[in-house]
Amino acid sequence: MTGAVVGWRAGVLGCAASFGCQFCAGGLIYKEEGEFSCVAVAVADPKPSLVERLFTEHGAGLQTFFRRRIRSKADAADLAQEVYVRMLRISDQEAIRNPVHYLYTVANNLVKGATQLAADGRRLSK
Repeated sequence: MTGAVVGWRAGVLGCAASFGCQFCAGGLIYKEEGEFSCVAVAVADPKPSLVERLFTEHGAGLQTFFRRRIRSKADAADLAQEVYVRMLRISDQEAIRNPVHYLYTVANNLVKGATQLAADGRRLSK
């Protein structure tokens, strides 16, 4: 095989041109002894997933939600990421009737947990 895949980024395969790799509509192809063979197919889903859509539409608002409640920009970003991780763990995302409401319910529960941990830490330090 003369072609070699050298990277994967955002659902797209990349290869070194010096190896003779080319892209075609069906995927990544390589040239071997004058013939082209398909070695990989990278198909982007035309419809973004629920979590991708929520992140795009509500990512900034969710971080603002956290910053107003916990006063730490770094912690706000971490908690916002945790919301999306928890959303990705849901096996049947289509069963969520109101995804935005669910997103902020998870966020609110994380704020309560963070507040409780902070309060417990203050009690232990006294």
